[in-house]
Order: sequence, then C-alpha cells, then structure tokens
Amino acid sequence: MKRETVKRIAAVLMLTLITAAASSCSIRKFVVGQVADAVSSSGPSPLESNKDVDLAVESIPAFLVFFEGLLEEVPKHRGLLTQLAQGYTSYTYLGVQQSLDRAKDSD
Repeated sequence: MKRETVKRIAAVLMLTLITAAASSCSIRKFVVGQVADAVSSSGPSPLESNKDVDLAVESIPAFLVFFEGLLEEVPKHRGLLTQLAQGYTSYTYLGVQQSLDRAKDSD
C-alpha cells in the first residue's frame, strides 16, 4: 500500500473515533451502529438469494441471534428491526410452516 493511502486511512479512522467520542457515544455503540447499518442495507440478503432453501432455513436462527445481539446495543435501529421482522417471518413460513405442512400431509 502506498504511504499516502495509509495516511488517508489513518486520518479517516482518527476522525471517526474523534467524532464518536465528541458525540458522547461509546465506541462500542458506534461500531455496533455501523455493523447494523451494513447488515440492514437495502437489497436482497444472502439468505434470500441462496438457491439451497434447506441451508438458508437452517441459517436463519443464527442470523436472528446475531441481529438480536446487535439490537440490544442499538434498540431503535429501524433497518435492524426490519431485518429481524423479515427474518422471523421467513423462518416461520419456511421453517415452521413447511414442517407442519409436511407432517399434515403424512397423517
């Protein structure tokens, strides 16, 4: 990496940390907010675009636990709340409802 690039990255990181400290926000909360923004960005999630439905369904609980952990730090994060609502809805339909339908068909 060029020296100029490293200096720019360091300057941006320092400015970010100073901004977070000046706004009386803990660094942890700031970082969690940034992660929450990243995971709740618009567009299809990796689970939605996965062609292996069984793998996606098995992965949903791990994502929900992760998102719930983030939500404890930033409880009013709208994008995270939306992702959780979509995740629980998807898991209910794809995981629970499909299992119930298969069980009903076998009776």
